[in-house]
Amino acid sequence: MMVGAGGVAVASSENARTRLEAAVLAHLGVMIEHPSLCRALVGDLGRATRLPELAAALRTAFYEPIEQVLAEGVSDGSLRQVADPGAVALSVFGAITVAGLRAAVEGPSADRSADATRFSAAVSELVLDGLATPGSRVQRRGDPL
Repeated sequence: MMVGAGGVAVASSENARTRLEAAVLAHLGVMIEHPSLCRALVGDLGRATRLPELAAALRTAFYEPIEQVLAEGVSDGSLRQVADPGAVALSVFGAITVAGLRAAVEGPSADRSADATRFSAAVSELVLDGLATPGSRVQRRGDPL
């Protein structure tokens, strides 16, 4: 279910930034609409370190499509080049999973769609715009954004 929702978002004809935002919303939407899936996913993450096939399935279903969108974003100019796309894809997955888990733990809301949109906006803002003020990252690290 999550793979299908994220796959549709990633495969659209929009630029990569828009597709990444859509994938975040799609994954969070499924997790919030079906909290038992979120709890199962989090439970399986612990097993992923012991079950190579589960880790491989997670990589194929989530990390690789996000890595592909990151590469396509560099090509279409909507995303910047990152040093380690795999680590960035893992970070996106982590942000989505924890936001979805929070919603699953808190229980059902009166408006799950609004919750998905709110959490998605927060995750997308963090992933796409970061926390640093414009120019502060360059000044701190000495390398261009």
